[in-house]
Amino acid sequence: MQRVLATMFFIAAALFPIALAADQWTDMLPAGDGQQETKELCSNCHNLQKIVQSRKTPQEWERSVNDMLARGAQIFPDEAEKIAKYLSASFPPGK
Repeated sequence: MQRVLATMFFIAAALFPIALAADQWTDMLPAGDGQQETKELCSNCHNLQKIVQSRKTPQEWERSVNDMLARGAQIFPDEAEKIAKYLSASFPPGK
């Protein structure tokens, strides 16, 4: 029993920094219409680091969101459109 508890503790300790890092990127999303959907739906599959660090045109963001849909993201079309608009406004080229 102690071995199982020790193993569980080790795994939890190893994953704790990963959870903190994921929250760091989520907290860097600017306020705006679509922020909540981006936080909830995009972070289901990956952390938001690449989003926060990317700068794309509206067409490129739409292409990225559509690519995630093609990969199996569980997002309704209206949510995908809202996320693409939010990302376009929040992370445009040159900002």
